[in-house]
Amino acid sequence: MLLCVMHTHLGKELMANKMKQRKIPLKRFIECLKLYLAYERWVTEPHSRAQVRRSYKLLGELIKMIKQCFPREEGWGWNLPKMHAFAKMPSNILKFGSANNFSGNIGERALKGIVKDHADKTQRRPDKFAEQCAICKYEKNVIKYVMTDMSNSIGASKSPAPRQNEMIEPRGRFTVHFSATNNRGIGREEDKIVWHDKKREKMTFKVADLFLFAIRRFSHSHGYTDEFKVTGYTTFKVNNTSSEKTATYYATEYMNGEKRYDYAMIDFLSDDGLSATCPAMILGFLRYNITLGIPTPHFSDEEGQSLHTIQDNMAVDNNLYVVVHTASDYVSIEQFQNEFVSSFTLGDISNCVYIIKVEAIYGPLFVFQNYGSVGDEKNKLFCALPKSKWGKYFDDRIHSSL
Repeated sequence: MLLCVMHTHLGKELMANKMKQRKIPLKRFIECLKLYLAYERWVTEPHSRAQVRRSYKLLGELIKMIKQCFPREEGWGWNLPKMHAFAKMPSNILKFGSANNFSGNIGERALKGIVKDHADKTQRRPDKFAEQCAICKYEKNVIKYVMTDMSNSIGASKSPAPRQNEMIEPRGRFTVHFSATNNRGIGREEDKIVWHDKKREKMTFKVADLFLFAIRRFSHSHGYTDEFKVTGYTTFKVNNTSSEKTATYYATEYMNGEKRYDYAMIDFLSDDGLSATCPAMILGFLRYNITLGIPTPHFSDEEGQSLHTIQDNMAVDNNLYVVVHTASDYVSIEQFQNEFVSSFTLGDISNCVYIIKVEAIYGPLFVFQNYGSVGDEKNKLFCALPKSKWGKYFDDRIHSSL
């Protein structure tokens, strides 16, 4: 959180005086935060013994940064057991392997599951406490086992867990009825939205105007001007336990009392034919599965079919699409990895709003605005590197320090 704050205009203003008094350079302070976060992740990942030995030099630099950027003037200063253990971490990794092998997190979770969750059900007598906690845990496991066995016997078991990379059916379904389009690409009547959920229909929830604009513009630019319907969604989930793509994306006008439009990194094909990534705001999801014979990104752009061919075939496009508002420039994965926190600005809606397949979503992004800024800087956004990539940042700095 502090690293994100230090990239904003307001955060720099709040910290400027104290940092100036203590003669702490802003760039060094930010680099200290990046290295610390990256190191915390790096020690839990597998590395060669040679790489661990090479980390001593960079770790020494990090400790110097911590002492400079976070001075302790009382007591023993930074002469603390935790700082000593921090410096000895590479030596422990060489002896015992990844820090996960001697992490206390698993033991803490076991303490909660075995003791703390059942403590209220015991008499709290010292001579019987451990025994009664064990009995409660045993009874809970027996009930869980019996319930699972009975559910399988009567056919009431839950559906099997989705496989990796399986796309879950989107939620928040609604239908959009687009009216006929005039010569200027504007609807002759107001677009009608019908929600599948009765509560949302009763409250007349809306969808993003850019979402509707993108769909109508695409059909009009490919020569289709009649009325048509599409199925829209507000929520989409990708299940992949082995990567950062395990995520739920939301694009809704109302969630917990406010709007929510998530951000994601999108994989595009650049003008030179190479893969390029770009941050984007998700505006909604849709399928062209109601009205037949209308141009879709798959039929028109990928297969190159003309409007007459599409109408002759009267085929259904069951692909799931996402409408995105992208940044004005590409942000490569290498640049993102090197910067840790990258800045971008959403582009002009006439050139930077697209309808693409959901398979083009590379992964979710944590995006925050430039708080306290004015003028053009107010439109600047920042995206932070996913936690799964933090360790590589420290790895890259080891190589650059050699």
